[in-house]
Amino acid sequence: MSAPSRVAHLTSAHPRYDTRIYLKQCRSLAAAGYETYLIVADGEGDEVREGVRIRDAGAAGGRGDRVFGATRRVLRRALELNADVYHFHDPELLPIGLALKRRRKRVIYDAHQDVPRDI
Repeated sequence: MSAPSRVAHLTSAHPRYDTRIYLKQCRSLAAAGYETYLIVADGEGDEVREGVRIRDAGAAGGRGDRVFGATRRVLRRALELNADVYHFHDPELLPIGLALKRRRKRVIYDAHQDVPRDI
């Protein structure tokens, strides 16, 4: 299998310029020559910044919409990309990870916190 060239980071909870996701991971991938996407759910629209293609799935209207509505919208945007690797950051996106795995995509779940302890 060849090295991945298109990488998509997915978040429905973090801000688009999150220190860990955007600044450290996405910018580094873009600088290394990867076609890098960041799918966010903030309602601020699409943009390209520092080589990172930011795709907006639309702002969530509260926690319930973030978990259900935004999740579906993030999945829709993710499938449009047909990326080689999908890297997601929020526990509510676990169903998206499973859906992408069923489509034989490479998936990385990157938890930033101890979710069971937080719950």
